[in-house]
Amino acid sequence: MGRRSSRVLAAAAVLITIACEGSEPAGPPPPASALRFDMLDAGYYHTCGLTPAGSAWCWGGNAFGTLGDGSVADRTAPTRVAGTRTFSWLDAGAGHNCAVTASGSAWCWGQNDEGQLGDGTFTLRSSPVAVSGGHAFSRVSAGHAHSCGLTAQGAAWCWGDDSLGQLGDGGPALPGKSAQPVRVLFDEPFADIHAGYYQTCGVTTHAEVWCWGMNGAGQTGDGTTFDRHAPVAVAGDHQFTAIAPGDRFVCGVSGGVWCWGLNTHGQIGVNAPDTSLVPLAVEGTAALHDVRVSAGASTVAGTESYACGLRFDGRVFCWGGAIPALRERGAPAPLDDRIRAAVVAPGAQHVCVLSRDGFAYCGGANFAGQLGDGSRTARGPLIPVNGPGGA
Repeated sequence: MGRRSSRVLAAAAVLITIACEGSEPAGPPPPASALRFDMLDAGYYHTCGLTPAGSAWCWGGNAFGTLGDGSVADRTAPTRVAGTRTFSWLDAGAGHNCAVTASGSAWCWGQNDEGQLGDGTFTLRSSPVAVSGGHAFSRVSAGHAHSCGLTAQGAAWCWGDDSLGQLGDGGPALPGKSAQPVRVLFDEPFADIHAGYYQTCGVTTHAEVWCWGMNGAGQTGDGTTFDRHAPVAVAGDHQFTAIAPGDRFVCGVSGGVWCWGLNTHGQIGVNAPDTSLVPLAVEGTAALHDVRVSAGASTVAGTESYACGLRFDGRVFCWGGAIPALRERGAPAPLDDRIRAAVVAPGAQHVCVLSRDGFAYCGGANFAGQLGDGSRTARGPLIPVNGPGGA
């Protein structure tokens, strides 16, 4: 299981809630023009959503063509990704995004200096381009400067930056990057895969987690600090149902949340040491069934890593570094009790949730328009994302 399973459960929660509660809202009233989404994910300075009809919309920072609307202009409200193509899967990365169509073709757009779009070039793309190789993917994951895809048979392929082994092909592709997919060296099928900040983690069909790439803070979870160019098993006898690699730390769900790696801001638990090379239980998270984490904090001045988890009742709890204008560092605490969420999506300095009735709400930093409310003003309580439009 993992993020795919979490999103399936989230979709089921939406349907169950609507069936049981009729039209009762799951959050503050959104604008009349607000879009409904089935999927929602946050990048460093932007946010993207996928509607029930499969159209992709993004908002926020767009210096690298990250929003995919054919421009490099920031947008403070949702703008549709260029083209008439529809998708069944969407994932937001640092400055790029990737999506998959119903037929399994993968498309990416945005920053491409490390080949993270997988189209065989290192050229910025402000609208979607096809990932090369002709692979049929069931899902994709966009990380900091690399991406990964998973086939229906469980084979993992990654592309982009490989400077620290994050592509998992056994050794760095010359010159430390690959602009087209390379096969991850692993014999068992994966059920899920997540590209993070210079590292990648996959969940096998037996619910075991294997990680590879950057490991200076022990984020591969195998008890060492050696970078790994091929998957290594995370220590402990855990059965993980969700996994989320962030900026030099990783969290997963196994009867509560377990985290490992760097802990400078309390992101792996406020009572944990500064670094843990193996998974540690995060206190107060036994009721959480999904977890998402921030990424790229070290690349954004004044940003502290954090994590958020989701309960079955739709309440979101976060811990770790401060989310500007939202909360202070500390033990797991409710994010915004006005909203019952199906998905939580942490960005670098902002956080968004998808309510059970399909509307997006965001809060935190908003200098690039990543909250989608038509302004660039930071917000405390989560506010509804506007409908299409804005500059």
